[in-house]
Amino acid sequence: MRDDMAKVIVERPRWGAGWGRKGRRPRSLADYPSREGMRFRGRSKFLNENLAPLKRFLRKQVNRPWDKVYGEIRARIKPGNTVQEHILTHVQDFIFLDVFRVEPSSANVCGLARTSGRVFVRPVRPGDLYVDPDDGIIKLARRKVAAS
Repeated sequence: MRDDMAKVIVERPRWGAGWGRKGRRPRSLADYPSREGMRFRGRSKFLNENLAPLKRFLRKQVNRPWDKVYGEIRARIKPGNTVQEHILTHVQDFIFLDVFRVEPSSANVCGLARTSGRVFVRPVRPGDLYVDPDDGIIKLARRKVAAS
C-alpha cells in the first residue's frame, strides 16, 4: 500500500458552495426581500474522496491472505487519526468479509452470500471481492458455470 494513501484518498479540495447568490449582500434588513421561496439558498460543501486508488489496491491483492493485506493497510494508518481511520470504513465497502456458501440459484449466481448488519443476507455478485471463508484468501467472485 502506498505510504501516502490516506492523503490521496481523503485530502482533496471539497466541492460546493459556489452556487450561492452572486454579488454583495444587502447592508440593512430593509434591503432584503420581504418574501423568499422555500428553496434552500444557503451554501453547502460536500466531501470529495478519491477512492479509485483504494479500489485498485484491493483488486491487486486477489489471491493474497486477508490478514497480510489488512496488516499492510493498518501499518500505514495512524491509530487515533480519525481522517485516516475513515479509510477502513471504505475498505469494508469494497471487500466483503462475512461471506458464507449457499446453493447457487438465479438470484445468487456466485453461490456466496454476505451478511449486511445483523439480520440481512445479500448475494455476492460477480466481480465483487470477498474473503474466502475456508482459507481467508481474497478472491474475485465469478459466475458459477452450470454442470452439463
